[in-house]
Amino acid sequence: MLISYPSEQFPSLPEISVVIPQSWEFVRVEGSLMGAVSKMKEGFHPNVVVGHSRLVSTHTQEEIAEQIKSYARTLPQVKIGKDLRLLSQDKEWVIVSFSYVHESVGPIGQVIAAALFENHGVYDLFRITGSATPEQTEAQEQIQAIIQSVNVTVS
Repeated sequence: MLISYPSEQFPSLPEISVVIPQSWEFVRVEGSLMGAVSKMKEGFHPNVVVGHSRLVSTHTQEEIAEQIKSYARTLPQVKIGKDLRLLSQDKEWVIVSFSYVHESVGPIGQVIAAALFENHGVYDLFRITGSATPEQTEAQEQIQAIIQSVNVTVS
């Protein structure tokens, strides 16, 4: 018996897009679907990375948030903020923000937005991760706008 992807049993991924500022450029990041980075001349380059996981069962927003926090707790000197929600295309995204101290960069702020999409019997979890230093306030605002621009289409 032959099995293949994509197929009825193994549906293709939904389409996902975000709008990035003119001052950013795309970047390919190992293990991710897509990414973008601010064109800074020096210092830490604020960035956004879109990741994906295929799941075989559904999860609540609280479970997704806890998975993100579980990851965050592995980071040095982490401080986790309150969970937020974003409604985009009638889909609720959970947003977890946290800061930690990177050994070579210093303090980094991260925000991870995640949502689960039912897709012909499987579930596609998308994560949008944005990173900037505390001083990069303009980039933090740009990251928020990028996350708010997300568009997901399940065929």
